[in-house]
Amino acid sequence: MRENGIVGELRRFAVETRVAFANFVLRIPIQRLRNLSARTLMRWVVGRDVVIGRWTFVSDLGGIEIGDNTNIGYHSHLDGRGKIKIGSYVDMAPFVTIHSGDHDPNDPDHGTRYRPTTIGDRVWLCTGATVMSGAVLKDGVVLGAKAVAFGVLEENGIYAGNPAKLIKHRDPGGQKNLKPYRRYWI
Repeated sequence: MRENGIVGELRRFAVETRVAFANFVLRIPIQRLRNLSARTLMRWVVGRDVVIGRWTFVSDLGGIEIGDNTNIGYHSHLDGRGKIKIGSYVDMAPFVTIHSGDHDPNDPDHGTRYRPTTIGDRVWLCTGATVMSGAVLKDGVVLGAKAVAFGVLEENGIYAGNPAKLIKHRDPGGQKNLKPYRRYWI
């Protein structure tokens, strides 16, 4: 029994060390190196022409899938312990937080629960937006600055506030021909 405890501690230490190293690499001002470390060290599934901004922070390795032509703004926080799927042509401003784990308020021990979080294609997450565990942002959603998304957000809806409320809908055909977002020099 004691050996299992020591082995478990060593495994936890190894994972925590890799997470710390991954967060260090995500500070480096070389985009290709950040993408390479996301694919290899962090075991993310990363599409073509993805920009991962500097100072992006991860809580755990793996569990994150990013579609083509997506921009993750600097200082964003991605908690992939319960799986995060980000679609194509998604534009995340700086300081965006995406959770896939939270605490069950009905659990007497305040236990952690993990639920997949899904962000569709052509979604725009404004500065400081937060997407909570288990949320589904359908294609074309705009989540306003510092808004907090829970549950399912309608396709092409513009949301703001905490909790995020539907403000209006945007033109569904307005973003069909988006051009790739490329900033390889940072």
